[in-house]
Amino acid sequence: MMRGASAFVPGIEKGASKLQWTGMRPMTPDGLPLIGRLGDEPNLYVATGHAFLGITLAPATAVAIADLLENGSAGEHLTPFNPNRF
Repeated sequence: MMRGASAFVPGIEKGASKLQWTGMRPMTPDGLPLIGRLGDEPNLYVATGHAFLGITLAPATAVAIADLLENGSAGEHLTPFNPNRF
């Protein structure tokens, strides 16, 4: 990763800290993300479980959550991602 980044950030490999870590990929049992209001809580929304597509799907998820928060609905296209489906 450092080798690849050095093409864009010259000298990065000479930095003092080289902390390495990994994070778990949040996934759901059916492979679809959870996007929407969670349970009966009026102000609890989630947008998680995108697995390996989190960065790719972030813009579309952000628009959907913004519509949901602002208008109370994001249309039927969020139905498959309802967090209460389990």
